[in-house]
Amino acid sequence: MKISSIVLRPYFEIQLICCLIEILYPLFSYNNYNTLSIHFLCGCGLWNITEYMYHRFLQHTYFYASHKNHHSFPTKEKYIHLSFVLTQGFTPVMVYILYNRIGIFSGFIFSGLLFEMSHFISHNYLSNTITKLIFKETKRYHNLHHKNEKCNFGFLTPSYDYMFNTMDIESRYNYLYLAIGLFFPILLFIPIIQNKKLI
Repeated sequence: MKISSIVLRPYFEIQLICCLIEILYPLFSYNNYNTLSIHFLCGCGLWNITEYMYHRFLQHTYFYASHKNHHSFPTKEKYIHLSFVLTQGFTPVMVYILYNRIGIFSGFIFSGLLFEMSHFISHNYLSNTITKLIFKETKRYHNLHHKNEKCNFGFLTPSYDYMFNTMDIESRYNYLYLAIGLFFPILLFIPIIQNKKLI
């Protein structure tokens, strides 16, 4: 068996189980939930910048041969999901480094799981009202990346595209959205927030 078949195969069900355990574990290991909340948001922000950097500087350069398959066949599942090695391979190291701040890792995995699910749903299942509502903006924003591979590298947040000047000219977000997006996957929730007129 080739190593590429192991690395590129989704194993999405296993990832889902691992992610849920990693997200929920801090609820039982923290005494102070205020500290957990801060650590969790820091972890979400860590994922957002990692996702942007990985997508822009690795997938579109060193790993472009394999990533090009996703651009050529955007609805094929095996080209949509991140590899199991990328999402779970470094878990023991991160747990060891963050042993007393495991909430950071939990937030990182939470945003990573949101990315996995929303990326897949945005490319495949947008037929019902709920998924259209929740994933409408992520799909629109990501579709512009598929049309122009030099823009919109951030899938869950436009914040880093704005900071690094890689946002397409069709996207305009207010500064509050961009600030929230530094720590939280705001693109998933913009249609809901707009409908409720919270911002």
